[in-house]
Amino acid sequence: MLVPEQIEVLVCTEAIDMRKGVDGLVGLVRELLNEEPLSRKLFVFQSKRRDRVKILYWHHNGFAVWSKRIQHGRYRFPTSGGSVSLSRRALRMILEGVDLNSLILTKKAA
Repeated sequence: MLVPEQIEVLVCTEAIDMRKGVDGLVGLVRELLNEEPLSRKLFVFQSKRRDRVKILYWHHNGFAVWSKRIQHGRYRFPTSGGSVSLSRRALRMILEGVDLNSLILTKKAA
């Protein structure tokens, strides 16, 4: 999935029914996230077991949905609040299986 640099990533922290298609996800964007689905954002949804993820976004002239199921383990998305903004880098790391809570960031050299 190609993600433009200027796009915002918004994660729904509530687990959803992963059987939902485009129309169901668009409804969740409006109802749960209080966002406009046509905005230039990636809307990330996760399953109850945290082993599946769906990403809804507007692509040129229609909605696109990207999905992934991790074979072992669970995705470690933030779980508090209704929604959380992430950087593209953080999303990429989570989708690769990294637990961001276990990372230690060091200061940049001056």
